[in-house]
Amino acid sequence: MSLDLIKKYWDEANVLTADLQPDNQFSTPELVIYLNGHLPLPHEDVTKTKVNYLRDLGILKPKEYGGEIRTSWRYTVDDARRALAVELLKTEAGLSIKEIKGWLLSFFEQERHDKVSVKQTPYASIQELHTSPPPTSVNLVYALLRNRALGALITTLGFGEADTIPPGCLIGIRRVDHGTVNSQFGILTWNQANTLLGTGTWFLAASDSSFKLYVYADLPKLQNKQPELTKSLPQNDWFFVTLQDDTDQLYEVILCLPNIQQRSLKAINKSLIQLIRDNLSIKLSNFPGLSTLLRVSFVNRPYINEGTTLSVLAEIIATASDAWDYCYILVPEFPNEGEEKWLRILEYSSEFPPQLKSKRIEIGQPLSGWCYHFRQSVVVEPTAENDPRITFYEEEGHPVAAAAMPAIAENQRVVGVIYIAKHGQTGSRHSVFSTELLASLKAFSYICGDMIARDQIEIETVRSLSRLSTRPLLTHFSSLETLLQKVSDVVQKGVSPESVAVSWVYLLTLNIQTTSKDTISQWLCKQGTDMTSNFLANRLWDPPHRDPLPIGRCKLSADQYVFAILQAVELPEVQYINRITHLQQEMKLIRIGKLSPAFYHSAITFRYEDLRQQLENDGMTAIVAHLIDRARESLIAGPYLKRGQEALFKSDLDNAISEFEDALRYVPNSWYVQKHLAEARMLQGTEGAIEQAIEKCQDALKLNPDYASAHCLLADCYSYQGRFGEALIEYERTLRLDNTRYDFLTRYGLALAGMSRSEYQGALNFMQLQEPDLARQRAYLEQPWLEAIDKFDRVRSLSTTNDTLEEQRARRANYYYYRGYAYLQANLIDKAVEEFAVGRKLAPDNLQLMQAYSHALSLRRRKESE
Repeated sequence: MSLDLIKKYWDEANVLTADLQPDNQFSTPELVIYLNGHLPLPHEDVTKTKVNYLRDLGILKPKEYGGEIRTSWRYTVDDARRALAVELLKTEAGLSIKEIKGWLLSFFEQERHDKVSVKQTPYASIQELHTSPPPTSVNLVYALLRNRALGALITTLGFGEADTIPPGCLIGIRRVDHGTVNSQFGILTWNQANTLLGTGTWFLAASDSSFKLYVYADLPKLQNKQPELTKSLPQNDWFFVTLQDDTDQLYEVILCLPNIQQRSLKAINKSLIQLIRDNLSIKLSNFPGLSTLLRVSFVNRPYINEGTTLSVLAEIIATASDAWDYCYILVPEFPNEGEEKWLRILEYSSEFPPQLKSKRIEIGQPLSGWCYHFRQSVVVEPTAENDPRITFYEEEGHPVAAAAMPAIAENQRVVGVIYIAKHGQTGSRHSVFSTELLASLKAFSYICGDMIARDQIEIETVRSLSRLSTRPLLTHFSSLETLLQKVSDVVQKGVSPESVAVSWVYLLTLNIQTTSKDTISQWLCKQGTDMTSNFLANRLWDPPHRDPLPIGRCKLSADQYVFAILQAVELPEVQYINRITHLQQEMKLIRIGKLSPAFYHSAITFRYEDLRQQLENDGMTAIVAHLIDRARESLIAGPYLKRGQEALFKSDLDNAISEFEDALRYVPNSWYVQKHLAEARMLQGTEGAIEQAIEKCQDALKLNPDYASAHCLLADCYSYQGRFGEALIEYERTLRLDNTRYDFLTRYGLALAGMSRSEYQGALNFMQLQEPDLARQRAYLEQPWLEAIDKFDRVRSLSTTNDTLEEQRARRANYYYYRGYAYLQANLIDKAVEEFAVGRKLAPDNLQLMQAYSHALSLRRRKESE
């Protein structure tokens, strides 16, 4: 390699960037797009990770924007040319990045000695690389830790009412000794705050209008970087408070809040005024995890001078507590596109056992011994020998305590795992992991996930941390009555008028059946209850909502639990039930060896408006009693219903009927079980079975006349028997109770499509005679197939914003299938062919559509030949 060859590639980079103006600047994503658009083919894609690596090495020298350490970057024309030269040297000369850096240093040094002017050379002297080095991995990690800690602290000061970092606020923190606590505790003027911030060492952070938080070394640098904020500081509100943790470590905090109307601002302002009025310091023990996060960010600092950001983080986590000896971070590997198969060790702390450094673990198997599933957290306290949860390989030894936490990135994506372990003896069998330490591990998991995903500093991570610190997801209730009284209070509190029609109140029961009461089985059961709570709080929507739902839980016995969402939610009933089915599938993974408790969930749903009306009519005592009856009934019948539904899914009708009949022996007045038994009878298809199904539907409706599913099933049975007038009445009653269910509208439409015109007219006449009020509700179309298409069109018009793209595509394909079926029944074969053809394009692998399309084509050919 010679400097002439380097100059060749440097000149080529200048030619490739001839379209740039001297003042052009790029963000990191913009630079990636520009480089990929200007590199000659073939070349590897430039990624954000590669650009960051070149910046860390000092090859690229972007301008800073935002915070002093953790910052946003603006890349210049010089950076673009230098990055292109690096890629050309890699691809065409086969050099490594470190070799390229050395050759570039030599090249620019030679250029300087040859007295090539800076104006002729688009790069400043290479001395710039030495006089102003880029941020190191160590200060980047500490900047991120401090950013997240201060962001969580700001929202913590709202005591659960602040859900975002307010824009335009400033926070300062410093650790102090007991003898040096400032006496100016309270509300400050700008002059007092300015004077105080000028004494001692403060860590400062400020938020911008985009809710991003930036960390600064001192107030002058903050004022220089954010001039707009600086102008408003004298007019803002200033507060001074102290924090105290369980070890009596004290912190002084100064907080500046702008005078604007914003929910989080008002909550923080209110809570601080109350604290100052009561002359109280803030006890960090009330906010698990925050104490450890502040300590590692502003007090402890292990000696670390090299390594990647993740290895630095692993070392910080390892030294955060004496409860564990070492930490390591794993990430998934993808042998095939989109398929996670392995977890490999990415980084680790200094005390990590060297024999484990190359280990790779298959996902779904015990992860290095103590976690049974990639996306689930696990904590193992000191236990007896041969604990099946600690299935270590021989060379791994047997830690006495261990924990694993999923590394969570934005949108709740699991991007890795944090592992910590304790090998030394604890001296007792008592708990190693306190609430504080477990909460801090969860906080670290968000920061680790943030680093793995290489996201910019975004408010979502701070929101996640603040939820861990200030808003517990789960409230335990000592009795079922107190839990359901709380649910009744939610109903009484009310919702906004526009939300009444779409709000629901949801309960969930969990019945656990296990053949053993040993320690491991009990531990597995606890995992199941915790997983249920977290699922209800965070994962009923996909993708998850920004804020978790408040959950109440009551333990009736060792194997019976009732959960309640402690607010009315705008989530359709069908979606809630589907998500609980998804939870049940995930719960099947909770097993160790042959120890596999069976978890039986039962979803209980109420329209908010129905409960509100019942509350007005019957009072609070009656509604609580009603909720208790439903919950106890669900707990008893839940296992039978679940097994019966699984048998129905497999078309094992005899077993399904047996399970539902067993359930009725325990809960004979359950309309829900009656309806399921009717469904199984109907699917048997014989005349006798249909009559039994009708009888069970009628029994269910005697118990609950407003049970829409039973009305619809009864209508299906009548339609099957050709009793179309009675079917029409029951379908209309169904829609009067609930016109938002896809399946109700679809089943009604299919029944209509199967009627002849005379049968349809006879059914309308029957309804006018039997139910004149129901018949007068609207005008009916002349043809049954037109009424059927109207129902299918209404299905399509229902909101599907929560569906995935694949689900939306499948729903559209079904829509065209049903329309085609209606046209086919009306002998409008050409129209049927058109509808089936559109459906086939949307779902070419749909066998039902394929057969329908083929049948319609054969009918058209036969008609043409005749």
